Amino acid sequence: LCPGCGYEHAFSPSVHKWNGDTEKPTVTPSLLNSNPQNHHRCHSYITNGKIKFEQDCWHNLKGQTVDLTNVDLSHFDPEYIEILNKQ
Repeated sequence: LCPGCGYEHAFSPSVHKWNGDTEKPTVTPSLLNSNPQNHHRCHSYITNGKIKFEQDCWHNLKGQTVDLTNVDLSHFDPEYIEILNKQ
């Protein structure tokens, strides 16, 4: 779960690129998740194991950079992990 908004964020292999590093991952481009009904918006960059939250976020971590928490890849579809690893 995102430490800023508390929701899961989806990555799309057709859009996002991952550097393959599980210790200090970098994902490009930025992640933008929004819910227009309740005006929630979470916009971030993941670079070298850090999450930089942009100023347009609705939550308290906007404008801050925090360490990326450990992500358990075991619940991901193995085919999805294979796609990410080929990038």
